[in-house]
Amino acid sequence: MKDRLDLLKERVAICLKDKTDKKSAVKSLKKAGVEFEDVSCDYGYTNFRFQEGVDGYVRAYKAKGMKEFKVQVFRTVEFAWSGIPTFEPSGRWSF
Repeated sequence: MKDRLDLLKERVAICLKDKTDKKSAVKSLKKAGVEFEDVSCDYGYTNFRFQEGVDGYVRAYKAKGMKEFKVQVFRTVEFAWSGIPTFEPSGRWSF
């Protein structure tokens, strides 16, 4: 079963299918009632963020040279480590 982020990703992908510019994409998203944040100014290319709860978000972007929008899911994950170093930062062996 798909979670909320995967369902939102599919919905956004359907809304942005065959959209080539920012204006038509915004119009399509607003028509579908999808809430989004335009963060294009921060990145320098067309970039939208769709927040879904606190466990992650969906991102849709179209950089220069791309023909269509790409939709990605970003999930929060718990970072765990063993505490054993895997490499020496200075490049020397000390073991």
